[in-house]
Amino acid sequence: MRLHDTWWTVAAAALAACAGLAACAWISTHLDVDPALHTAALFVHLASLVLGFGAVLVADYYGLLWMTRRCALREALGATNRLHLPIWAGLGGLVVSGVMLEPDLSSPSPASSSRWSSSSPSTASRPGS
Repeated sequence: MRLHDTWWTVAAAALAACAGLAACAWISTHLDVDPALHTAALFVHLASLVLGFGAVLVADYYGLLWMTRRCALREALGATNRLHLPIWAGLGGLVVSGVMLEPDLSSPSPASSSRWSSSSPSTASRPGS
C-alpha cells in the first residue's frame, strides 16, 4: 500500500482544503483592497479561469477521443496527466485572486432567494383578487 492511497491521507487533504477555503473566506472579509490591486486581481481571476477551464476542456476532449476510439487509452491518460498542473494552477489562482475581489459573503444563496421560490408568478395570488 502506498502512502497516498490510504484513507487518512485523503481525509487529511480534504480537511486541509476545507481549512484553506475557510481561511480564504475569513481573510477576504478582513482585507481592504485598493482599486489598482482589485483590477489586477480581476485580471488574474479571469486568466486563472481561462487556464483552468481550458485545461479541463482539453482533458474532456481527450476523454471523448478515447470513448469514440480515435485514440488509445494510454495516449488519452498521458495527455490528461500533463494537464494536472494547469488545472490546479487555475483553481489556486481563482481562490487566491477571489480573496482580493472582496466577495459579499452575507448575500443569500440563489436557492434561498425569492426568485427560486416554489411559487411562480402565474400561481401567486394577486393583491385584490
